[in-house]
Order: sequence, then structure tokens, then C-alpha cells
Amino acid sequence: MRLRSFAAIALLALPAGLHAQDYSPFILGADATTLRVVRDVATSQLLEGPVFGVQASLAFRRLQLEGRYTEGALVPAAALSPEDEKYVDALIIARVRISSYLSLGAGPHLRAFVTPAGTARWSRLELHARSEGDLINGLARVRIDVWFAASAESNVQGGGDGAMGGEAGLVVRIPNTPTALHLMYTADRATFANGGSEFVEGIRIGLVLDRILSARSATR
Repeated sequence: MRLRSFAAIALLALPAGLHAQDYSPFILGADATTLRVVRDVATSQLLEGPVFGVQASLAFRRLQLEGRYTEGALVPAAALSPEDEKYVDALIIARVRISSYLSLGAGPHLRAFVTPAGTARWSRLELHARSEGDLINGLARVRIDVWFAASAESNVQGGGDGAMGGEAGLVVRIPNTPTALHLMYTADRATFANGGSEFVEGIRIGLVLDRILSARSATR
């Protein structure tokens, strides 16, 4: 199924009665992800490892600018595979809130796999659709974010030939604190011009300060 069809289904899957949540004008957080990369080109290669990231966002009325930076070391699962790779990932998304549970966004996404032999790079322009709302009022909410690449370029395997992905999970508030736990499953698949592909998935847990300043109501 094409990603745009999946996005429409995912956004409609949230209950119509979800309550609007408050949006903080400033959010800051840190996270850890257990990452798994499956690369199918001439042969199949599996790399795994923990990666660590930071995130921040600024919001004004219905607009939000969100950024994330992640890096870590990935180890080949097979002893005879090539050397370890350093994973570096950076994302900036500008979003506009369409309704209390839907926002649309776009922005650049840069990713690199660094080895002593060289660096494999991806450069993408992604279009995002995010839906979220209360699961347990004031305590937990569900979030679904799907995207596809309007353009995807790579410096290896003949270049890029498209990418799509998404994430889904829970945001759970820690009572009587300005913090929340984020638990997300994230996955994306990119294809190369020569017919190969790269699948990246992970489970991310993060601690986020999202009540640093007075929140603005999403119903405004």
C-alpha cells in the first residue's frame, strides 16, 4: 500500500472523540533508541546498536518548528560483515496544526553511515502527517506520524529512488512534573536507484520537558 493511502487510514484510525491536548511553546528532550538496519544491495547486511538523541521544538499559535539530532555506533550482526558504522541523523520539520488532532509538515532529513572507507549519505525532503490525541485524559496520549520523501538523494548505489516511513507510540505524563515519557516505534524504508534497499527500525524511549513554559490550548 502506498504511504499516502496508509497515512489517510492512520489519521482516521484515531477515535473521533479524542480531546485536544495543550501545546507548549517550547519543548526539550533526550532519548535513546535501539536501532536495527537491514541493508539489501548485492548481499544482505544487518547492523544493530543503541543510538542517542536530543530534540527541541518551538511553537507559535498553529505553527511549530521541530528538530532532532541522533548518533551512535552500529555493529554488524555477522562476524564476517564489514566494520562498525557510525550512525548520524538530523531532522528539521516545520508543522502547521490543521485541527486539534491533525498537523501537516515538511522539512529536510539528513542521514549518514560513517566508516573508515567513506561515508554513505542520504538527503531527503519529507512531507509529514501527524495525528495525536488523548488516550487517558491528562495522562497519556497516542501519536501517529507518517511521511514520504518528495525527493531522496544518496551518494551510493547509483543514488536514491524514494523513501517512506513513520512512527507510532505513546506520550505518558509524569504526574506533578513538567515532563513526559515518549515511547515510540519508528521505521522507514529507502530504495536505491540500482534496486537495493535500506530498512531502518527502532524502539525509542525519551524523557521530554514539555511544560517549561505555560502551555497554549490547542483549541485556540
